[in-house]
Amino acid sequence: MFDHINVLQLGPENLSEKYNIPKEITWMYEPAWEAKDVKKFLKQYRSFDVAIIDRELSEEEVERIIKLVRAYGLFVFDDSDFNFDYLMKSRGGQKIKRDNFQDFIDERLIFYYTNSYGEHFRNNKFHVNRRANTSIKFSGYNGIEISVDQNDNYQQLGYWRFNIPIEVGQGIDFWLEYEKDDSLQLEMDIYVIRAGAVDFIQQEYHIENDELETNEYITIFNNTDARGLLNVSLQAKGHGNIKIMNLHDRWSRFDEGVFLPGGERLITSNREEAFFYFEPGDLKPPLNVYFSGYKTMESFEGYGIMRGLKSPFLLVADQRLEGGGFYIGSQEYEDMIKNKILDTMKELGFTEKDLVFSGLSMGTSGAMYYGALIGPQYVILGKPLASLGTIAENERVNRPGGFPTSLDVLGKNMGDLSAASIEGLNKKYWDNFANGDWSHTTFIISYMYEDDYDGNAYQEILSRLHDTGTRVFGKGLHGRHNDDTTGIVNWYYKQFKIVAQDHYGREF
Repeated sequence: MFDHINVLQLGPENLSEKYNIPKEITWMYEPAWEAKDVKKFLKQYRSFDVAIIDRELSEEEVERIIKLVRAYGLFVFDDSDFNFDYLMKSRGGQKIKRDNFQDFIDERLIFYYTNSYGEHFRNNKFHVNRRANTSIKFSGYNGIEISVDQNDNYQQLGYWRFNIPIEVGQGIDFWLEYEKDDSLQLEMDIYVIRAGAVDFIQQEYHIENDELETNEYITIFNNTDARGLLNVSLQAKGHGNIKIMNLHDRWSRFDEGVFLPGGERLITSNREEAFFYFEPGDLKPPLNVYFSGYKTMESFEGYGIMRGLKSPFLLVADQRLEGGGFYIGSQEYEDMIKNKILDTMKELGFTEKDLVFSGLSMGTSGAMYYGALIGPQYVILGKPLASLGTIAENERVNRPGGFPTSLDVLGKNMGDLSAASIEGLNKKYWDNFANGDWSHTTFIISYMYEDDYDGNAYQEILSRLHDTGTRVFGKGLHGRHNDDTTGIVNWYYKQFKIVAQDHYGREF
């Protein structure tokens, strides 16, 4: 097992004495769950990944479970007749069969581990086989474009440098971002090499073209008795062009969710992903929609902050390019994000007055962009970024080498890095902003006076909202974009509590 799992069990008998529990699972059984027992446990562990309930609960216990047990990790037996309606809705609870409990442990519970991890291999980590009949063009981290002229037999196109560790009992999800001509056929070869060995191949997988072109992950599961290292290469045959972007690898939870239990992945027709995690909380307004900022480790951001507010929340993550693509793209991609937010509102029975959009740095771009499309009651921002073309332009003089992803964002959306494209990308963003109905929205913004990414973002927002009837609260701190992140985050989080108390009548 590659990570630990904290399980709480409440019921008439200790199931860990009846079934085989993997050693990596910490099992806490309490016939009568007292607060002192919780405090004792939480000195060592932050919370529970899973709760298994097999008895009636007091109101105090229900509130305690909502606070301490992660959503989608609540399970009750299907033959139970206890009234768990509110708890099941709040935690995304599931029913399981009592007579198949060992199967549940072996086949599902093991994927409710505490942490999550994902990464990507940028295209510059793809080593092209120079002996193959190819021509190569690099386009930043947007992709490596390869023209292939092969015969009808597969030949190695290249491989990704560095291997990926895989523990015993672990699954790894692979996702390859690419575009290619139909006349070109691909095959991905994955070899599991025993750790410490040079040529001892434990497992091997050959994923052919049709399987690669589905929207499903390629999942590798290490069912051997030894740790392994994964090596990935790509074969090609035929004639045509291919553009290889990122190769992603992520700890797999199989059918239990992406990154977190309950995490969801949506994908466009051109293989662009967006990720969502919805936690129902106490089912009362507001719905906090949080857009993740720039991050190279792939997972959701803001989980701890949002959970601490107790209300429903939706995390949105963009894992394109290096660290994210600012949540803009094709109409299909943008509609996918917008519709997921609207569907979550509908599930809760909320309106726009029940919405709080938020984000830090790159996440502010998403909060404002989709805020214009939907119209939330509040927009809470830390270090706002909006003129995306200007951010890329600043890479040359104001911030050389500081944020090259900005150049990829410009190239991806506009096709090149010209002055016209800089202006065009700015226009795309601000035209969308101008089309929003902000008359009932309150903006709460913390920003850096000497921001070297988008130095005029705060002033630009003010100028574009001056005649809309919008309220704006701002706080400036001295420094460049990343000089006082702690100060920005502390003020930012405080605003959530103020909004929750003053507007939604919540107590902390």
